[in-house]
Amino acid sequence: MSPALLLAAALLTGATTDASALLDRGPIVSIEQTPDGKFKQCTALARVDAPIDRVWQVATNYKDFHTFMPKVVASDVIHEEPGIVDVKFEIDVPGVNTKYVMRHSLHPDTHTIEMNWVKGDLKGSHWVLHMESTPDGKTLISYSGASKNFSSILEGLEDSQQTISVGVNVSSALTVVKAFKQQAEAK
Repeated sequence: MSPALLLAAALLTGATTDASALLDRGPIVSIEQTPDGKFKQCTALARVDAPIDRVWQVATNYKDFHTFMPKVVASDVIHEEPGIVDVKFEIDVPGVNTKYVMRHSLHPDTHTIEMNWVKGDLKGSHWVLHMESTPDGKTLISYSGASKNFSSILEGLEDSQQTISVGVNVSSALTVVKAFKQQAEAK
């Protein structure tokens, strides 16, 4: 189990009542730093009131992302082989839209999807989506990683606290887990 989901499991089993109450109200985000205090990655955790197979189905239905994932204009599968799916995304942003390809390595036995940048914008970005079933038939999801090289304009505005990097990454992670949660619970 991933460290993020270990924490979530502890929260849900009552090990930390206050944190469990937080998860009841919505996603929780953790921000990791490098040893020198720079942004490393973030993790968004959420509980989905749907079985794990339903959440997996939503997370791997790439052609429909544009119908429920905010700001996704297009999500086209451009290459597929067993356990590997390359998806070309276009994201609506002010100015010129962000366009990139991410390779999704599917691990259905562990309900894990590793996503790594292949080409286009966001060079060097990486994410991991992991799911765990809860005893009551719900699903815990964690979405961990970092978007990089998202905009030369925004990077030029970056401050010493990395306000832009943290803001873009946290909002992206929250958007993804909330969209998966809403879509999986709607069916």
